[in-house]
Amino acid sequence: MLAHDLRATLSCPIRNADGNVLGTFCIFYNKAKKPLAHEIQLIQSAANLAGIAIERKQAEEQIKKSLDEKELLLKEVHHRTKNNMQIISSLLWLQSKDIQEEKYQDMFRDCSNRILSMALLHEKVYESSDLLEIDLQEYLASLLSDLFVSYGETTDRIEYRIETNGISLDLDSGIPCGLLIQELVSNSLKHAFPKERRGKIWLVLYPRDNGQIELIVGDDGIGFPEDLDFRKTQSLGLQLVTTLAEKQLGGTIELDGKNGTVFNFIFEGGKI
Repeated sequence: MLAHDLRATLSCPIRNADGNVLGTFCIFYNKAKKPLAHEIQLIQSAANLAGIAIERKQAEEQIKKSLDEKELLLKEVHHRTKNNMQIISSLLWLQSKDIQEEKYQDMFRDCSNRILSMALLHEKVYESSDLLEIDLQEYLASLLSDLFVSYGETTDRIEYRIETNGISLDLDSGIPCGLLIQELVSNSLKHAFPKERRGKIWLVLYPRDNGQIELIVGDDGIGFPEDLDFRKTQSLGLQLVTTLAEKQLGGTIELDGKNGTVFNFIFEGGKI
């Protein structure tokens, strides 16, 4: 202080709400003097304000640290869930190769694909900067790519188109939505294009004015059998589609089976 030509100082401890000292607030003078009453009041007020500010900053940093730790933990949970599901899916797929009867081989493959569709969602959540929202465009592109590989199909014979129009879903809506899309696309790949028939599959999501989401899953294949009610079929896949759409998503389903097969769903839960 003397080296800087300072001759007096007035100091006051900075305390938190519990009375613990966090630091010291000082006023320096370039001449020797006794502090005046208003100067003592000023430094006490400044020290009190500094204590409040420091304590608030520490609390904010602690909250941020806690939130960061929870986010890392949630990401790790999604990552491990994805890994475990992929292992189960791979085991089912490998087991299906040892089964001779095509009926049971298809059952194992379908189960493997259902698990894979859920694993992909957890992977996209893990990779996302927002743990609450899923990038549907990227997720559905990965899902269809894996399904084409699973069924030995190529985009040279069957093309596909995906339009999500900026819509994102949370995990609660994303899982049932992904599963019903997986079921319908699998059905298209298995049944819609027999004898090397060429065609197209499309997935389109539209935002509606009332906040609902419209999902269209269609193909231009041979069409849906006229004498078959999709709500009463013995197919586990179509039973799952109905349950997922109406019970899990709380939505509605309409089917147009005249020019190919086109399912139309309307449900809540999307964001733009």
